[in-house]
Amino acid sequence: MKNLNKFLALGIFMILGLTIQAQTTVSGTVTDENGEPLIGASVVVEGTTDGTTSDIDGTFTLRTNQTPPFNVVVSYTGYTAQTVSVTGDTRDLNVALAEGVTIGADIVISASRKREKVQEAPASISVLTARKLSTSANATDPTRNLVNLAGVQIQQQSAVRINISMRGSAGLFGTGVFPIMDYRSLVGPGIGTFQSDQAGISNIDLERIEVVRGPGSALYGPGVTQGVVHFITKSPIDRPGTTVELMGGELATFGVGVRHATKVSDKFGFKINAQYRRGDEFTLDPNDPDDAAQIAKFTTTGVFQPAIKDGVVDVTLPPEQLLTFEQLDEDGDGNPMQKDWFNTSINTTLEFRP
Repeated sequence: MKNLNKFLALGIFMILGLTIQAQTTVSGTVTDENGEPLIGASVVVEGTTDGTTSDIDGTFTLRTNQTPPFNVVVSYTGYTAQTVSVTGDTRDLNVALAEGVTIGADIVISASRKREKVQEAPASISVLTARKLSTSANATDPTRNLVNLAGVQIQQQSAVRINISMRGSAGLFGTGVFPIMDYRSLVGPGIGTFQSDQAGISNIDLERIEVVRGPGSALYGPGVTQGVVHFITKSPIDRPGTTVELMGGELATFGVGVRHATKVSDKFGFKINAQYRRGDEFTLDPNDPDDAAQIAKFTTTGVFQPAIKDGVVDVTLPPEQLLTFEQLDEDGDGNPMQKDWFNTSINTTLEFRP
């Protein structure tokens, strides 16, 4: 009986010893290219579920029963994953991850002005990805892509002019929404207007649209009370090449756009966008009784500016005439409303990655 117990104890010891010997330990640190530790980076043995994450100092310790050699995959949100070969116990596996992951539907930058997952964003946010935009039928104005987005209202103020409203914040000219393109404000300074047709947003250069609902003054400045609409364009470094766009439609609508982007190096690139649009405007028909009644309400004296004295409007003084009725009604049909529209835009972008 004593011999049997000895054999059992020896067998258990040998099994434990083999198990301990079979474990491989890999430890090290995960940083970015500047040496800053990455907290919560994933470190996983390729093809298995064995893994761990880095701590507040970027350090990690991974224990696995896999027998070397094997590969370890190190990844972090917003960075390019690295695969490292392990041939035995490793105590100083230092991995520096480089930025370069293309922002996808689950990664946003507008809610906190940094890359983060949609689920971790401190605000309600929606994303129109490049795939959704590429299948959209809204060719005239990219702003119309927001038409079916929850919490966003589109005001079609003319055949070409569109205003954005969130939570009932927009009027005829101004808006409480903050539209930006690559962090550049698209709101007219001082007057708070958003001219969608003159913003220079191009369908062929648009990468994605992020919509953040709710106040954003802490990140974007005063007056951002209703939300942010961020038009993010394509990088000339990641998306070089030349693209030409032609469009046409009802109301004699015609447009042409050109995008040319050049990648000079992995750190520098530039692009040029140019576009021209024209078409007929919504008009009133003088031969229609209802439209004629509206036309009759227009003043036949022209456009005047109130008299200003010492920086204050003075109603006791006669106003200054800016335009006569004849100047407004160029074709002389008694309808001073604009009958057509056109706009041109050109912008140049330089991108440098330190």
